[in-house]
This record gives sequence, structure tokens and C-alpha cells, in this order.
Amino acid sequence: IDFNLLESVQSFAGTALFIVVALLVLFLVFLAYAAATVGVILKYANFTLHKRGGELIIRRGLLERRQLTIPSEKIQSLRVVENIIRQPFGLVTVYLETASGSVAEEGNAKVMLFPLVKKTEAEHLVSKVLSGYVFESDLQSLPKKTVIRYVLRQWLWAFVIIGLSIYFFRPAGYYALLLLPVSGLWGYILHRAAGWKLEHDQLSFSYRLFLSKHTYLARKGRIQSLDVKQSYFQKRAGLTTVECVTKTGAGTSGGFIKDLEAEYSDRIYKWFRS
Repeated sequence: IDFNLLESVQSFAGTALFIVVALLVLFLVFLAYAAATVGVILKYANFTLHKRGGELIIRRGLLERRQLTIPSEKIQSLRVVENIIRQPFGLVTVYLETASGSVAEEGNAKVMLFPLVKKTEAEHLVSKVLSGYVFESDLQSLPKKTVIRYVLRQWLWAFVIIGLSIYFFRPAGYYALLLLPVSGLWGYILHRAAGWKLEHDQLSFSYRLFLSKHTYLARKGRIQSLDVKQSYFQKRAGLTTVECVTKTGAGTSGGFIKDLEAEYSDRIYKWFRS
């Protein structure tokens, strides 16, 4: 038996399997994104928005027309979402989070107010149908010293994947080491997206979930609870995690920021309690 040849075949088979799995994952991601895009087009085609008295009336749908009537007093918060693909073009989606609906009708609790608009025009458009919300363009960023914390969080899951890849797909699994710079960069991107602002009667948080950046806007009178948490390592660094929760018809929703300096979280908490 030619052991050198056998080893070469095993190495080639491992590399080929690793590449096939990676390509399959990419294809499934692309397929899921394409299917979601088609679903959004069908759901929100012929979108119209009108204000009548104290109500917002939304009509949408291509195959099936649907109308939603939302009383202004039921609106709990606003959410601006920037998809990672649309973000470079300055395009955002604006959502309303309301106290309407129920757990069985979750779609009525989170309503798309503007499916796709320029970020620079979002505040002007919202002000035509809602009052009291300010779209902050200068949210306060986290200190530079917290970047390493965001990077380390991403490296934790990267090390798990790298270890499993090397163990099961050696030597092709060593390509998984490329996850270290990729995950480190992603941690930096997460840190860059994090921000907050306390302005008069409104609390704003920005953060990134998966591939989208979220900016959460909540007025003081609509906030159900505000929690300030601190892990052991955060306590040593004088940092906290702040979570803001508003009640919706489908349960609760909210925003958060990780690794905020304790002095600022105290300021936010005192504002909420006052």
C-alpha cells in the first residue's frame, strides 16, 4: 500500500469536502435572502400611508391587499433598520412598534412605516405623520478602550469553529483560521455601530443585530422598564449594559447598549426614574 498516495487522497478529500460545505452554506444564505426579498416585494407592493385624525392608515400588498389602522396613542417606539447591503446607499426601513395586536397577531405589533427611504429624509417623512420623535445623527459613541471587548466576544465563537474545523477537516480545516481576522473585523464593526443619546424626552440606542444596524427611539412615557446590568468583568472596567423595554401587543420590544460607562448609565437611569 502506498501510504503517501493514501494520505494525499485523504487530504484532497478533506479539502474538497470543506470547500463543498462552505459553498453550500453560501448558496443557502443567498437562496434565503432572495426568497425573503421576493416575499417583501409581494407583501409591501402598492404601499400607501395616510393620516386621518389620530390614526395612521396603511394599505399594502400585491396578491392580497391588506389595511392596518393604527391609533397614534398605541405607538410605543420607532425603529430604524439599516440593512448591511442598503446602508452604503443611505437607505433605511422605518418601523412602528405598537401596543396593538396580540401574540397571535405579532405582525400588528411591529409595523413597517416606510419600507425603503433615504436616511436623510426619514425624519422629515416621519414628522408628517408623527410628532415628538427626533432622529439623532450624532449619537454618542462608546470609548475606544471598549473595542477589544467587542473583538474578544467575536473571537470566542470563532475559536470554537476553528477548533472543530481543524479536528474534523484537517488539513483543510486550517483555512478556518481566516475567521480570526474576519471575526475581529466584525467585532470592530459592532463597536462602531453602538451609540446612545439622551435628549429631552427621548432615549436613543443604536446597535447591530446580525447584518442590520438598528436605531431604537423611545419616549420616556412609553418605556416600560429600564435595566442596568453589570458582569464581573464589566464591573472591573467600570462598564455596564443598559436595556430599555417597551410593551407591545406581542409582548415586549426594546433596545440596548453594551459596555457603556457607568457614569452614563447612572444618568440614563436617573432620567428614567425622575
